[in-house]
Amino acid sequence: MVVGAAMSGKEEVSISPNSILYADFKTPIKEQGTKNPLADLDLPIPLGGSASTMGLNNIVDAFEKAKTDDNIKGLYLDLGGISAGWTQIEDIRNAILDFKESGKFVTAYGEVYTQKAYYLASIADEVYMHPSGSILLKGFGGELTFFKGMLDKLEIEPEIVYVGKYKSATEPFRFTQMSDENREQVKTFLTDIYDVILTNLAEARNLPRETVHDIINELKVRLPEQAVEHKMIDQLSYESAVFDILREKTGLEEDDKLKFTTLGKYIDAGVKDDSRSKNKVAVVYAEGSIVDGMGDGENIASERYAKILRKIQRDKKVKAVVLRVNSGGGSALASDVIWDEINQIKEMGIPVYTSMGDVAASGGYYIAANSDKIYAQENTITGSIGVFGLLADADKFYENKLGITFDTVKVTKFSDFPTSPLMTNNFTAAERNIVQDVIDKIYADFLIKVGDGRDMDTSAVHEIAQGRVWTGKRAKTLGLVDELGSLDAAIADITGVAGIADDYRLSEYPKQKDPFEEFLTQLQGGGGDEEVARRMLRKKLGHHFAYLEEIEKLIEMHPYQMRMPFYINMD
Repeated sequence: MVVGAAMSGKEEVSISPNSILYADFKTPIKEQGTKNPLADLDLPIPLGGSASTMGLNNIVDAFEKAKTDDNIKGLYLDLGGISAGWTQIEDIRNAILDFKESGKFVTAYGEVYTQKAYYLASIADEVYMHPSGSILLKGFGGELTFFKGMLDKLEIEPEIVYVGKYKSATEPFRFTQMSDENREQVKTFLTDIYDVILTNLAEARNLPRETVHDIINELKVRLPEQAVEHKMIDQLSYESAVFDILREKTGLEEDDKLKFTTLGKYIDAGVKDDSRSKNKVAVVYAEGSIVDGMGDGENIASERYAKILRKIQRDKKVKAVVLRVNSGGGSALASDVIWDEINQIKEMGIPVYTSMGDVAASGGYYIAANSDKIYAQENTITGSIGVFGLLADADKFYENKLGITFDTVKVTKFSDFPTSPLMTNNFTAAERNIVQDVIDKIYADFLIKVGDGRDMDTSAVHEIAQGRVWTGKRAKTLGLVDELGSLDAAIADITGVAGIADDYRLSEYPKQKDPFEEFLTQLQGGGGDEEVARRMLRKKLGHHFAYLEEIEKLIEMHPYQMRMPFYINMD
């Protein structure tokens, strides 16, 4: 009965006068949002599935709409944990700052402020915290996980070939700690990101930068009272008291009910595009690992994205393309397939820009390299121009740990040459040379493509490549990025270049599947037990699920990879 009501049609969302836009960011934020109509119902995981995900694009559009919506009187930020990356938070923060230009109020409240939550809250007119709450401002550090000791115990011998002294994606399998080069690059980009956050926090709280650094560096805010003492929080208050303040702001009496409109519902209300313009700007969201084939919808699959880009090529209404990249890379082959399809669009005379999200590194940079212009945020992680090959000799593991042995009959010298990362034969010097030749060739092509796309000499590219990771701010000074700005800034720029600034509409890809069709597919057995198991694991493990995904990537990866050298969770 409940399911039938949910599927009977989408309830029209209306916004009452004198409403307050209510925003929390507890559900995951992706570049492009998805809607699960059953997510709010109390159903088992196979039926209810995972929660809807808010798209950064939808959130920014919603704040832009609310800025001029007479029914919206202000914004209430209910903040705690935020499931988003730093550049996504930066975009949301900038959208809220723009919202404030309308003169409408912004009030923030939290019980437990993480660094990300506080960074977003800091721009509010007033920042409140529960009297028994907490705020943790500690700066940035990165902890990397190393697997060499485990592999030694399992008697699995990694066979690794790579190019670039900073291409440290393979270090967890070679070492038990970071190399000097890797430590240097991690320290550099963490410092760059911290500097951006520090400067913006100081400006938002109207405090000297040195004072804010001292508060963070010495961990001076440990108790709620200290947060007020050091002017990081305006007032300690229960949420009920904050609601009384909101009543005053909206002209309500003490017993009147506040009219909250959640950000999710406001997004559902829609930022309607009534434009019938024949000019389209295709916005292609490329988020996740770059993989071969059709993928699973959670990654950038070469075959699926090639079809998307070819569809754009055939659409005569498309006058410009913006590629939104949030990826640490992946398969070198898949990256090249996507690069070529983007190049085909450029050769048709259609301008192509790239807007970088949290990460656009290695293969993520490769697919952006030939864009006419590249936009990034100051704290985007990019670069990592390098290649590696990862194989593993598991012969002793099978024999000594599992009691499994192998024997081979060969007709030609290399008939047992490894075709997958897990080997059951010894890796010979001749085979290593073959793999090294392939890696060197892929790296050389990478340098040429970056050089051509960036109008740089190949030797100059090599100097800043070698697998090194850069922040967007540094990448701009090095010529790897053209402008610092958001996706909206890239769109505004490219529409001007294409001569359609006053007459265009956005067309987003990949096209979102109808959520009810997806539900029916699940009922009919589509997606399978594996998808159900993943949802249960994701719910159980929380943010630790990301580590499981990293292990899966290693198992499934193509032999030759353009991939970010590490996974760091910077909360």
